[in-house]
Amino acid sequence: MMLSLNSSIDFDTASLIAEEFGIKVNKQKAKADVQDVLEGNLASILEADKTSEFRQDRPPIVTVMGHVDHGKTTLLDYIRSTQITSKEQ
Repeated sequence: MMLSLNSSIDFDTASLIAEEFGIKVNKQKAKADVQDVLEGNLASILEADKTSEFRQDRPPIVTVMGHVDHGKTTLLDYIRSTQITSKEQ
């Protein structure tokens, strides 16, 4: 098959390629229905995603920006109960 980088392949072709690398592939039915996608039923799509076995809860990523020596580290020390500022002196 002559394909470009952005070409799509069907499941059977993908499974043959995976078998060449020693990977077993199982076909699973999509959790979101095609009709829901076409109708724009976002609630059912998101509900299907919530039950995903790969979904993991993670702590939030927080970014603190500001000028030098304006208390960013002191604020984070207070929130996290650490003492980073005492080591910076």
